Amino acid sequence: MKATIETDRRSKLISLGGAMMVMIIAILAVNLLPDRDQVTRAPQSKRSSEQRPKDRHKNQRVLPEQLVEARIQSAEVVVTRELKTRLELFEKIDVELVTPLEKRLDVIENRALRAGGSPDDNDTSEVRKIINQPPPALGDQVTIKDLYEQLAAFEKRILQNHLANLAAKSALQKGFSFPETLKQMQQGYTHMPSYPDLVDLVKKQHDLEGGILPPAGHRTTNDINRYRELLNQATRQSGLAESRLLGLVSQAGRKPPPITSAQKGRSMADGGGGVAIQREEMRDVLYQLHQPKFESEELVAAQALPGRRFKRDSKRRGWLYVNTWYMVGPWDSHGRNDFSITHPPELGIDFDAVYHDGQIGKGIAETDSHWARIVGDEVNLTGTLRWKFMQSESMHNVMPVTTGRSTCYAYTELFFEDAEVMLVAIGTDDSGKLWINDREIWHDEGASWYHIDEHLEPITFQKGWNRILVRIDNNGGGPSGFSFLICPKDATIRDGAKAR
Repeated sequence: MKATIETDRRSKLISLGGAMMVMIIAILAVNLLPDRDQVTRAPQSKRSSEQRPKDRHKNQRVLPEQLVEARIQSAEVVVTRELKTRLELFEKIDVELVTPLEKRLDVIENRALRAGGSPDDNDTSEVRKIINQPPPALGDQVTIKDLYEQLAAFEKRILQNHLANLAAKSALQKGFSFPETLKQMQQGYTHMPSYPDLVDLVKKQHDLEGGILPPAGHRTTNDINRYRELLNQATRQSGLAESRLLGLVSQAGRKPPPITSAQKGRSMADGGGGVAIQREEMRDVLYQLHQPKFESEELVAAQALPGRRFKRDSKRRGWLYVNTWYMVGPWDSHGRNDFSITHPPELGIDFDAVYHDGQIGKGIAETDSHWARIVGDEVNLTGTLRWKFMQSESMHNVMPVTTGRSTCYAYTELFFEDAEVMLVAIGTDDSGKLWINDREIWHDEGASWYHIDEHLEPITFQKGWNRILVRIDNNGGGPSGFSFLICPKDATIRDGAKAR
């Protein structure tokens, strides 16, 4: 019995000693471990906030050089074509201004001197020098930089000739000295920035120290997007210059809708050629301007079904509407309505692209596709734009964000088992533009009310996938959107759904 008690006492002492040793080890371990906050902060301290943007670019996957060159060439082809077309227009504007200017200069050179006047009063040599030395012709191997700088040179020349035209007209009317009149006139017109300025602008936006495009073999999606931003700046600035120069030669725009005597003097938020109307009355006017292509819009809308694939032997032979799109926007249209301001989607479609020149302000992210009302939450527009997949519950498609004075784009692809001639019906609110397989099919610069048959045209679609791009400009502050329908040209439809 005594031995048993002694054994139990020894076991308890051993257990107690072991427990004390475990506690001591635990206390030492806690004291020797590093502080948790220090562990959490240590990785962050190695990477400052200034380094993060650069790290983000470094993490971009390098693309195959063949793919990079294909994307760059695709964008350059479109921009080159647009700049060349604009250059032809600038040359015509130059001729339109030079012709009357030369006639006025002839009169000034041959007019009698006023009493006490000097022969220098009729000196036109400085202006003649500008007229006789147009920008040198471009060579065969023309770059986008060459075209942009040529446009800028023509813009400067046109503005100088315009100013000289005003001075010549004033000098003849008042009998003043032509050189003095020209000297007193201050040229306050906006000019195109230089091409290096455009490069610096894009580099500043992305905190770049080197070139827009790194050497071959090291190019990423971000590099391509930055280069496209540069191209977009070139088309945008030249487009703004086009609008300014067209104003100089007084090329009148579209006339406002006819106004009744009962409507004069009333207010309309969207403006209207100096005469104001209530929006409800404007809707009636715009409906009158619409030339229907369908015998019944309502019947076509009721019969149409959604679809993006067409088979010749399909039982469905009527109208199909497209309600599945990738969309991006809005960009600021600056209240212009002439499509002279272009944006990146017109240069090439890249769903990975991130654009930094979008509209800034507030808009509505719509949750209802109804064409005549805006329902949704207000959102802030930061200027950063990405492509967004959108699917409407009806044939009317709304924009990613609805806001006034804005431009958005929608892109999709349609599949045909065989080449087909289809009737295409498109309607936009307000202005719109349509490309099919990179070919411009239609555009409308009017502030029109929405109709599904605003434009109707037979189009030949190729076998396989066909690319569809739609531009939508919201010129006012109201609803915006579009619809796109197709139907076999020879399909049998009820009378109300036939084209007129």
